[in-house]
Amino acid sequence: RLFSLLYHIRRVVADLRIHNELLNQQKSVLWLSQQLGCNRTNIYNIFIRESISTDLLLKVSIALKKDFFALYTKLYKESTK
Repeated sequence: RLFSLLYHIRRVVADLRIHNELLNQQKSVLWLSQQLGCNRTNIYNIFIRESISTDLLLKVSIALKKDFFALYTKLYKESTK
């Protein structure tokens, strides 16, 4: 249960970080949707999903040149101590 809670917290943080990274880079949801080859609604859905596929997270990471996997790596390391 603790792992599940930590995962959910990290997921919310990841969503916020993707959105915040867009803002920090002064890029729009429209820009990211064009980079990923989808529509804006799909990007907004990323922000509210319970989970994100590794393929999609990789695409977002590449588009924004930001390693969003680091959040999950940190969670993995913390959970295996």
